[in-house]
Amino acid sequence: MKEIISEQEIKKFNYYGSIYKVHLAVLIISAVPLFMWLGRYAYIPFGILFIITMY
Repeated sequence: MKEIISEQEIKKFNYYGSIYKVHLAVLIISAVPLFMWLGRYAYIPFGILFIITMY
């Protein structure tokens, strides 16, 4: 059976994909400054950002 994917679902998938890309970029870029500035306490904000990104 062939499934038909509506254009609305494709737009929704692309929208969530774009949000994921932005969150992932922020996570990667913020890692080094956070750990240099906060030391081991950077695990808290980094963990929060990681959880939000992976959700």
